[in-house]
Amino acid sequence: MKISDIITDKDYRRTLAIQNHQAFFAIYFSGYLQYRSAKLHKDLFKVTERDDLKMTVIVAFRGSGKSTIVTTSYPIWAILAKGAKFVMIITQNQSQAKFVLGNIKSQFENNPLLKADFGPFQDVNAEWTSNSIYLKKYNAKITVASVGESIRGIRHNETRPQIIVCDDVEDTLSTKSRESRQKTYKWFKSEVLPLGDLKTKHLIIGNMLHRDCLVMKLKRQIEKQEFKAKYLEYPLIKNGRIMWLGKYSSRKILEEEKAKIDDPIIWKREYLLEIVADEDQIVQPDSIKYYSDIPEGRCPFDVMAVDMAFTENAKSDRTAIVTATVTSLNDKPYVYIHYEYVNSKMLPTETVDVIKSVYKTLHGGSSRKIYVETNGVQKGYKSFFEQEGLYITEVSPGNMSKREKLAMASRFIRNGHVLFPQREGSELVEQILNFGIENNDDLLDAFCYLVNESILNYRVPFNVETDLAFV
Repeated sequence: MKISDIITDKDYRRTLAIQNHQAFFAIYFSGYLQYRSAKLHKDLFKVTERDDLKMTVIVAFRGSGKSTIVTTSYPIWAILAKGAKFVMIITQNQSQAKFVLGNIKSQFENNPLLKADFGPFQDVNAEWTSNSIYLKKYNAKITVASVGESIRGIRHNETRPQIIVCDDVEDTLSTKSRESRQKTYKWFKSEVLPLGDLKTKHLIIGNMLHRDCLVMKLKRQIEKQEFKAKYLEYPLIKNGRIMWLGKYSSRKILEEEKAKIDDPIIWKREYLLEIVADEDQIVQPDSIKYYSDIPEGRCPFDVMAVDMAFTENAKSDRTAIVTATVTSLNDKPYVYIHYEYVNSKMLPTETVDVIKSVYKTLHGGSSRKIYVETNGVQKGYKSFFEQEGLYITEVSPGNMSKREKLAMASRFIRNGHVLFPQREGSELVEQILNFGIENNDDLLDAFCYLVNESILNYRVPFNVETDLAFV
């Protein structure tokens, strides 16, 4: 292949561009080629060329060019070179969607070589709107949409979307709460995936905004082989090596870029692809310890903690019940949180029935304990529980805030004296890690009462003043 042939021979140039996306990009998007490409760029071009790959999840550092290749160039190449009839691009909001479509429109309108080789693109009667481009010559359409828009059943004539690109459909705000993350995941599964057909190709571009964000959920599912897909991850620095030497040719240039960002959280999250905890987070993800089996310790017994709520209206709190096994290892108390918990809105009579039902599942005979918060409307229920054969230990929040109670319990979490079952997506763990962010944190009070009361009041020969030195 000679450069002179590409420059002077239109047919040769077109043929080369049709056969190879990377060649198409080099010819018609040459203005973007300011630096020598890296392996990640070659990988992205190959992914777009593979017809057998129906889903690819792409996580790459900011400024890597992933959106230029996948969201801007690929839809154009897929239509002009591969005969695609309907491409759908979905972003986080409408302004981003319009920006993406604007970049594509600009190529059709202002790229003279592209117009000369593959145009004309715009007909006087063609419908070019703020969210769609129609190419009459190719009978093809590119449509953009944002998260939350009604896209169910969308078609171009009889054609369902053949290519669906999801580009940064989440941001730091939309991933803060569990409710919002679940909403996005449900939307992706129920609205986005069914949009296409059996041969539809999905490309999901995102960043590691949260350990439970969309791309991380998909990554875990791909690793578990729950469905066939490819996961690609490109941090700027990997194993101490700069991954795009064409742009960042030295450590000095890299440090200048880092200084320009001037935000260590953004640098770690968006360039190094590390999941970064908020600065005021009480419990860090690496503090959470898990167990597969509860070991045989000294004098084990089960315990339950209950935080009651007595109404079922939409704004009311939920009744929370957390259970655990408490045992002694090397004369130190350990709390093994159980897999099951209750976190529901219920009436008082239902609450008692549920507590009785859960209590029957606990082991430890007379050593079993029930801690119940007695504050406000809950006060006075002790005799009612006793009539039902449930002997509770009352606990009072006193003047401690929920943050202070979690801070106290966090000592035992950090030192490995509170362990959690190996369970993906545990709502209790999510509430602990995201306290102050999640809308629902009803399990926290029950958890804190269980941990703090169980450890501080442990009754095996155990001196609180001396043996609590380990925390």
